[in-house]
Amino acid sequence: MNKLPSRMRKTTAIKLAGSQANLARILGRTTQALTHWGLYIPKDYQWDLERSKPEWFKPAKPRK
Repeated sequence: MNKLPSRMRKTTAIKLAGSQANLARILGRTTQALTHWGLYIPKDYQWDLERSKPEWFKPAKPRK
């Protein structure tokens, strides 16, 4: 079983997607559904994002 990375904040996912509407589209949800989420993306949706947008979950490169 794959271990999820640390929980992603909803605001971070919206920023990465470009807008709340784009994030909803990626996940196959409505923007209204996303408004019911708390501070963090629900685990099931984070798993979907990790599969569809793995580049969002790659560790940041260390700064020099």
